[in-house]
Amino acid sequence: MAFCDSSLDETTRVRDLIRRLTNPEKLFQLTNHGAGIRRLGIPAFEYWTEALHGVAHSQGVKFGGDYPFATSFPQVTTSAASFDRHMWRRIGSAVSTEVRAFHNAGRAGLTVWTPNINVVRDPRWGRSQETPGEDPYVASVYAVEYVRGLQKGDDRRYAKVAATCKHYTAYDMDSWNGTDRHHYDAIVHPIDLAETFLPPFQACVEVADAQSIMCAYNAINGTPACASHLFQTDVLRDAWGFDGFVVSDCGAINDVYGNHHYVKSRAEATAVSIKAGCDMSCGNTYELGADFALLRGFMRRKDLNQALERIFRVRMRLGLLQPDDTQPYKDIGRSQIDTQEHRNLALEAASKGIVLLKNRVSTLPLSLKPEQQIAVIGPAGVASTTLLGNYQGTPPFILGPAEGLMKVVGDGRVKVEKACMDGVKCEDYSGRERAVAMVQEGGVGAVVVAVGLDLTIEREGIDRKELTLPEKEEALVSDIGAELKASGKPGVLVLALGGPVDVSNIPNADAYGAVIWTGYPGQAGGEALALILAGKVSPSGRLPFTFYPAKYVREVSMFDMTMRPSPTNPGRTYKFYKDIKSVVAPFGYGLSYTTFSYHFIGAATGLSSHPPSANALQPSLSLSTRQLCPHSPCSHGSLVDDAQTGVWMAVTVTNTGEVASDTSVLAFLKPGSAQGEGVSAPISQLVGFERTGVMQPGEKRTVMVFGARELFALVRGGGERWLLPGSGVVTIGGHAYSGVSEWDDNKDGEGGSNGEVVAHVPLSITGDEVMVSRVPWASGRREQDIFLDTLIYS
Repeated sequence: MAFCDSSLDETTRVRDLIRRLTNPEKLFQLTNHGAGIRRLGIPAFEYWTEALHGVAHSQGVKFGGDYPFATSFPQVTTSAASFDRHMWRRIGSAVSTEVRAFHNAGRAGLTVWTPNINVVRDPRWGRSQETPGEDPYVASVYAVEYVRGLQKGDDRRYAKVAATCKHYTAYDMDSWNGTDRHHYDAIVHPIDLAETFLPPFQACVEVADAQSIMCAYNAINGTPACASHLFQTDVLRDAWGFDGFVVSDCGAINDVYGNHHYVKSRAEATAVSIKAGCDMSCGNTYELGADFALLRGFMRRKDLNQALERIFRVRMRLGLLQPDDTQPYKDIGRSQIDTQEHRNLALEAASKGIVLLKNRVSTLPLSLKPEQQIAVIGPAGVASTTLLGNYQGTPPFILGPAEGLMKVVGDGRVKVEKACMDGVKCEDYSGRERAVAMVQEGGVGAVVVAVGLDLTIEREGIDRKELTLPEKEEALVSDIGAELKASGKPGVLVLALGGPVDVSNIPNADAYGAVIWTGYPGQAGGEALALILAGKVSPSGRLPFTFYPAKYVREVSMFDMTMRPSPTNPGRTYKFYKDIKSVVAPFGYGLSYTTFSYHFIGAATGLSSHPPSANALQPSLSLSTRQLCPHSPCSHGSLVDDAQTGVWMAVTVTNTGEVASDTSVLAFLKPGSAQGEGVSAPISQLVGFERTGVMQPGEKRTVMVFGARELFALVRGGGERWLLPGSGVVTIGGHAYSGVSEWDDNKDGEGGSNGEVVAHVPLSITGDEVMVSRVPWASGRREQDIFLDTLIYS
C-alpha cells in the first residue's frame, strides 16, 4: 500500500490512505482517540498526551509497571524566570525523550498538547503558572525554544514528538464573577491582538514549525475561536503558512452551539468548525456530528478529507504509518527516563528560576553556628505534589524546602512544623503554638516560613479572587514575624505559588529579612532553594510578570481585554500599568548575592544569525529606519526569527561583588518622543535578554544582546508596527522600571539598592516612517465586517 511507503512524498501517501477509508472510518479519525483500522494495519492512536513540564497524567498517558514516573521539571513560570532560552530548549528535548520512551512502551501518544503560550494579561488567571509570563516577546522565545526542543531529534527526517501551541487565542480567563471560559466572548481590539495575543503563536508557527495548534474555548469578538475562519485559516494558514492540524480544546466544539449559541446544532457546529479550519475535536462532537452535517449539506466531503489530510500528515512526520523496522527513535526506552542528566537539569532549572525579592542587611545566605538549627515552618515547607504545579506527572521524588535543607546542611540541623495542618488554606491552624515555640527554642538560629497557594486556589478552571495569601496563612506569617522581632533571629519568607502575591500589608511582614518566590519548582525545588539559602548557589532568577498591589483586583474587571489604561482600567502588565509607585515588584526584578555593573560598548544593525565584530560596533544607539529596513518594502516577520534584522548591543558585564553568580541581562526600551499619529507607546518594552553564565568576583564579560527590529517599532491603533523617527532610552541591566522616574529606586532590595549599575543608553531613530509588520487579517475574507464592527474603540 502506497501510504506505507516512506520513500513516496507526503501528499501521495496521505491521499492514498484517505481514499482507502470508509466514511465511518474517517469519522473515527476526527477525535482525539484515533480508532485503529485493522484491515489496513493502522493501530489506534491517542492524540491527548500532556507534557507541559514533564510527562503528565492525561488520557493518553499511562503510568505504571516499568514506567512508574517521569522527570518533573519546574512549572513553566519558574523556568521562564531563568530567562535562559538555551535551557528551555534542553528541557523540551529531555521531555520529548521521556515521551518517546513512554510511547515505545505503548504508554503515551506522540502529539503533546503543550506549550501553553497565552500571555498573562491578568494576574488572577489560574493558569498563569503554565505560561512564560506577561511579555509577548518572552512567550515567543519560549515557544520557539521549547517547541524546537520537543520536536527536533537526531533523525532530521522525523519529528521526535509533535508540539501543540495552545490556546489560540485571547484566552486567559477561566472562571470569574459568574462567567466561565465556555461562555466568554473576549472583545479584543486589533492593537492588542497584534501586539500582545498573537505574536507567540506566530513565532510558534513561522519559526518553530509547531505541528499542531489548539483553539480555545472562548469566543473572540463574537465568533468562537474554534469556529473562526479568520483566525484558523486567514491568519494561521494563509498569513503564517501553518501546515499542521488544529485540534479543539476538549469539548470546545460543543460550546460552539451549546454555550456560545453561534449555531443551533451539533451538526452545524461540526460543519462550521471544520470549514473554519479546526480539523480535530477533542471529544466526540465531530464523530457524532459529521455524518449528519454531510447528509444535510452543511459541509462537503472535501472539507472532511482536508481535515484528515492535515491530521495524517502529522502522523507521517512522526514516522508513524510505516513498517516497524523503519520507525525513528524506536530504541528510546526506560533507561532514558529519570536519568542523572534529567535530574541535574531539573535542579538547574529550579535554581535558575527562583527569585530573591528581598535581602535586608544580608539575611541570606544563612550564616549559622555549627550547633544551630534551621526551623522550617508552614504548609509549603515539606514535600508534596503542590510543589509540582498543575499538569503534573508522577515524579521519581519530591524535595520540599525541609527535605532540601536536610540534604544540603544535614538532617539533624533542620526542624519542621507545618503549623497549617490541612495545607495552604490553613483552615486548621492548630499547629500555631508549636510553631511559635519552635522559633523560641534556643538552638534555632534561623527561621524559614514557607507559604503559598495550591491547585484548589489557582489552576485550570479556577481563577484567583485576591492577590493575597489565604487569611490563616497571613496569620501564620504575622505570628512568626512577631516572634522574629522579639527574638532578633533572621527570618526568610518563601512564597510557593504560580503567580504574584502581595504580602506587604501583613502585620509583622517587615520582620522577614529575606523574601523568595519559587513558583512551583518541581521535583528538585526544595534542594534548589536549600542551595540558595545555604549560599552554595547565588539566586539569579528574574520575575516574568509584575507583582501588582493587592488593590489591583478592585481596579479592573477580568473581562476587560484592553492592555492600555482607560477610565475603568489602570493598564495591564509592566508595559501599561500606570500606577508604578504601587507595584510590589516589577517585571524583570530579581536580586543576587553579588552586584553587577553594565557598561554599554556599542551597537550595530544586522541579522540575528550574525553577531557583529568589535570593529563594526558604533559607540551610540543612533539608528535610521533605512538601517533597520534596508530593503523596500520592509520584510514582515514575527518577534523571533533565525535571521531577522535588528540591533546588536554589546555590553560589558562586571561582577562587582564578592560572590560568584550567574545573571540575566535584560534590555528595555523606554520610548520618548515618536513622531506619528495613532501611537500609544508602552512605559517600557523588553527588546532583548541574554544569560551571562557564572561569573567570578571581579570578572568582566562581554555580552551581546540582540533586539529585533519589530521591538523597536511602535504599534498603531490598527495593529500595524511602525518604525518611527524619534528618541528614547535603552536600559541594559536591571528591570522594567529601571530608569523610570515614577519608580523609587530605593525600593530595589527592600531598604537599599540591589547594587546593579545599569547602562542608560540614549536612542535616536531618524528617517521616514516604515511599516515593519502588517496585521495578519488584512486580507481576511470572512468575519471581517463582524470583526471590525465589534471593536470596543477605534
